[in-house]
Amino acid sequence: TLTLWQENGDERLLRDLAAALEEEVRTVPEVSVTGISGGRRRSVEVLIDTRALATAGISPQQVIQSLQAVNVAAPGGELATGNSTALVRTDSFLRDRDDVASVVVGVVDGRPIRLGSVATISEVPEVEEIVGMVTGAAVEDKNPGSYSGQAAPAVTLSIAKRKGSDATRVAEA
Repeated sequence: TLTLWQENGDERLLRDLAAALEEEVRTVPEVSVTGISGGRRRSVEVLIDTRALATAGISPQQVIQSLQAVNVAAPGGELATGNSTALVRTDSFLRDRDDVASVVVGVVDGRPIRLGSVATISEVPEVEEIVGMVTGAAVEDKNPGSYSGQAAPAVTLSIAKRKGSDATRVAEA
């Protein structure tokens, strides 16, 4: 496990950093499973205007399928450089309200219909998974003005190696 923490930190920022780090860690071939705990996930609420949807001739199922189709990450193959090979992932994640609003959910008379024109989209807070970092005695020696027992927001990235892989080599990678 790897824990990211920051005094007076922003749980969403810590989670975003952990997610970026997780994507990098997943490119290590000997890594089997990863997971993030703690922090606040980014969430977007979509309230469909049923009249606007009906007027455009688009079904709610088309909206769902369009969102699922663009909110994916997939293996993109391998990239060979010199004597090494790197795994490549293709990411098309919807990252914020504007990304969700720009998703094309249908075409009417040759014009794309974007979700933002048939729905109200807003970022909403998600319930926080509570993970915290509490400092120990060593913090007083290394950080003047700090004292043991201070609590700070934290996010933990869990990493598991593939069966049969050498844990030391996986950790170094």
